[in-house]
Amino acid sequence: MAMADVKIREIENVPATYRQMLKSDEYQKWAPAVESELNSLRERKTWNIVERPDGHKIIDSRWIFRKKINPDGSIRHKARLVARGFKQVKGVNYFETCAPTLSLNTFRTLMSFAAMNNLTINNFDITTAFLYGIVDADIYVEVPQGLDGIDAETLKKFKDPVVKLNKTLCGIRQAPRQFATHLMTNLKLFGFKRLKSDPCVCVTNHNGRKVALACFVDDCIVLTRTKNDYQWVLKNIASKYKFKNLGEIKYSLGIEVRRNSNGSHELNQKGYIVRLADKYGILSAKRTKTPLPTKLDLNDESTHEVDSTSYRSLIGAIIYLTAATRPDIACAVSTLASHSSKPRKAHHDLALRIVEHLLHTVDATLKYEVGDLEAHSDSTFASEKETSRSRAGHVVYNGGGPISWRSKMQRVATSTAEAECMAMSETSKEILYQRQSLTELGEAMEKPTPMFVDNDAAIQIAKNPGFTQRSKSIRIAYHNTRDMIAEGTVNVLPIESRNNISDILTKPLPRKLHEKHSRKLLKGYPNP
Repeated sequence: MAMADVKIREIENVPATYRQMLKSDEYQKWAPAVESELNSLRERKTWNIVERPDGHKIIDSRWIFRKKINPDGSIRHKARLVARGFKQVKGVNYFETCAPTLSLNTFRTLMSFAAMNNLTINNFDITTAFLYGIVDADIYVEVPQGLDGIDAETLKKFKDPVVKLNKTLCGIRQAPRQFATHLMTNLKLFGFKRLKSDPCVCVTNHNGRKVALACFVDDCIVLTRTKNDYQWVLKNIASKYKFKNLGEIKYSLGIEVRRNSNGSHELNQKGYIVRLADKYGILSAKRTKTPLPTKLDLNDESTHEVDSTSYRSLIGAIIYLTAATRPDIACAVSTLASHSSKPRKAHHDLALRIVEHLLHTVDATLKYEVGDLEAHSDSTFASEKETSRSRAGHVVYNGGGPISWRSKMQRVATSTAEAECMAMSETSKEILYQRQSLTELGEAMEKPTPMFVDNDAAIQIAKNPGFTQRSKSIRIAYHNTRDMIAEGTVNVLPIESRNNISDILTKPLPRKLHEKHSRKLLKGYPNP
């Protein structure tokens, strides 16, 4: 048996419950992990042991056991106590749960900003992050298994003991929100100021140099000019939290990150794609030249229905690729996702076709180096046969690479010009957001952002605010592009349809055109 197979079996062989752990052949390895977790909870003063209160809902907890492979190949045993937060009652032992998380658009914006300003990106992970959050309600938990060994004497003092939480546990509904509040409060004390455009990003100045810090729950990335700036951040973090310094960023949010010697940054998900193809048994599939064929009838009911849960799982896995690093498949995925309620075999086969296409373009990457902010906007007209709805798409570039893109169905438009105006409106909103983000980061936005559009009528409507027969049916809400042109924020420019990159986000394209646009979106996209 291969060593890799042995490792896999060892990793998979974990107890499902605390009782199983006690009877496990590896009890001598699990017991220290349990004790370490309980000691950590006690040191943080996570709870107080109290008498069971009358009239309060008591939730319980369970142990989660995991094995992790260390860089040297050894196996580390981990144990974590998790509260069953799904038993909490809103308005009783929890109130608000929404916690901000770093958006992928902002993540890419930071990558482009770092590349254009020759900044280094490092990251660190705050350990046992949720144990720092202060509870905002009375939360009582049944005495956790194993606590009778460490706190046996204290437990004897109570007739019917429970623990009352002072800090949030993993599993508590408000735990992410309370930790985020705790972290942002401390970052403010360190001199950081949150961006209005994204509350998960903070900026400050250290010795006259800009420092940016972005948080995705307990994973933080830091953009700095020098190593001393990063060390200053770590020193501040160490005064409040235990953390693991991961050094220069290599992997974040499921995305592989590479910084080249010239300061450019590249993003890809090669490992994710290979694992996905392996899961569905298509590693040896033949190359598909496009994600979807140009002639497509998704409403054909000639094939049988398939399990909707399995189909949604497959689509969901591909959606993350679309959202993170692969704008070239956005239209295809959006189209197939609209059939998730009653998928047929034809839809499932087309979803696998997308995975096959990804596998054979696996080396394609997002690359950021130099280049100003610019956008491309496009829309089809009544392309959906049954609903007569149009599909809009836009892509926004910064640092020479796409930082934002979208493929979305529109409300019913009465003309091609109206559909294009609606698409331009959404693109204008995204431009405004990106300009604000970059301005707050310290990038000068002195010139209007060019927006390329391939419809002359829509351009004229946007540039000329007077009433016309063409524009009378267009909602006032979609005329925001006019205001942005007048303010000098956006400059709408014509472009030939065959050169409009956002065309790939509105409909399936022929092979040559699809490859042409894909190579403008992604570096390393294979030549025909």
